[in-house]
Amino acid sequence: STEQLTDYESYNIEQCEACIVSYGCTSRAGYETVDLAEKKGIKVGFVRLKTLWPFPDQVIKEVSQNARALFVPEMNLKQLFYEVRRAVEGAVPVFPINKIGGGEMITPEELVSEIVRRTENYG
Repeated sequence: STEQLTDYESYNIEQCEACIVSYGCTSRAGYETVDLAEKKGIKVGFVRLKTLWPFPDQVIKEVSQNARALFVPEMNLKQLFYEVRRAVEGAVPVFPINKIGGGEMITPEELVSEIVRRTENYG
């Protein structure tokens, strides 16, 4: 079954307003982003996917039941974003956060800034 083949970590997802879903190198910023956002009064959760196939649709659906928006940071052209958006089936908005070229990673500060920008109208 899919549950036996998928592996992931989650952090602070129980009562989050926004949730980061990431895979690979962009996951490095996840935990720090949650903590930085908390200092600004924003409840952010984090799901780090360790496996992608079969895609963990059920994990993403469960997270989308708590969060008002999902954020997908990637160092590419939105491949994971499209899978996450498909999995939530329109239940919540899914926002890509992409950085392509230049060899610089997406920072926790950039993630928090984008989360604040995208969620300020949900208040």
